[in-house]
Amino acid sequence: MQRLTGGRRTLRVPTLLVVAWVVGLATATAQEDHCPRLPVPVWGAVVTRPACLTRAGTQSTEQVVVAARLTEEESFARLVFAEGVSSNWGQEPACARQAHAILHAIAWGVMNRVRLGQARAALGTKYGAGIRGVIFKPGQFNPAVSARSRFAPVFLCPTAHPAWAQYWSTAVAAVWHAQHAPEQNPFLLTAWEKRTGLSLVAYFYYPLSVQAPPPPPAWAETSERSTTFVRDVTVCGTKLNTTCIWFFQTPPD
Repeated sequence: MQRLTGGRRTLRVPTLLVVAWVVGLATATAQEDHCPRLPVPVWGAVVTRPACLTRAGTQSTEQVVVAARLTEEESFARLVFAEGVSSNWGQEPACARQAHAILHAIAWGVMNRVRLGQARAALGTKYGAGIRGVIFKPGQFNPAVSARSRFAPVFLCPTAHPAWAQYWSTAVAAVWHAQHAPEQNPFLLTAWEKRTGLSLVAYFYYPLSVQAPPPPPAWAETSERSTTFVRDVTVCGTKLNTTCIWFFQTPPD
């Protein structure tokens, strides 16, 4: 086991996972990042080094975030970063090369839920109301809702993870663009989505994740008979490898 310490919180991470991440980082560095950057004027208003948060007793992650008075934007960036880490892209060189694009794709997927919930009350109930409601919707994003998730510590203390210096700024930029540049949404695929500006791509699955033991859940059907699986996803000018991440649409009704 490796001990990664940030602030007052000490995280225990299996040595093999750390080695895989170091190898993955070296591979990813060789790949040019084509994702959009955060506009320079915005940088002064974002958190460039997130604080390590400590859970007190039986506090939920949401309670920790509320007590720390984190902004929705920072909570969103923490979720994107932790979800990206949970995808285990460092295990596969082809995925490590697409790490920046994967983070942007996750941010768009989360924001798609937010916008669908704002447009339809039933979907707001299903996915959560607003950004914070979506992040902490029970049963959805494990790093944010399950204290037992091995990726909950990544949400609480991003800087304790070996990938934070390389990818935190990408998570922040991904969140900003998903919120403020809806016309750039790469998941506006159907005529209905383009007409309404609402993407139905609201589910994603990480086949390499330690949280995804085979077989995949019934909703993560990728065969030719699936009507929800999105086979070709291009984010940041990169066609995402389906070894790394799968995307699915939710029915419009």
